[in-house]
Amino acid sequence: MPKSRRLLAELTRVRFAHPTDVQHQVSAVCHRVYPATNDLEVLLITTRECHRWTLPKDRPMSGKASHDAAKQEALEEAGIKGKVSKRIFGRFTFVKMTR
Repeated sequence: MPKSRRLLAELTRVRFAHPTDVQHQVSAVCHRVYPATNDLEVLLITTRECHRWTLPKDRPMSGKASHDAAKQEALEEAGIKGKVSKRIFGRFTFVKMTR
């Protein structure tokens, strides 16, 4: 079977998330700049199960502003402390597929 047909066959077995299943997350983009060279480093951590690279993130916390929740996640997941901006850096949306 050609690769494209195998892919289409696989997609027909996948159920896409319903719009009401959308979950929001907050994330910290932890970084530092070295003044002498102006080099930028961004902190990535690995997930526990799949060992994929990601940013420290989780669902928003009740009673906390998004930037405060992101700050707490950076501390809990990566042991990072630092200044936090209230300004949103960006947004990312994706469809999570389940079987």
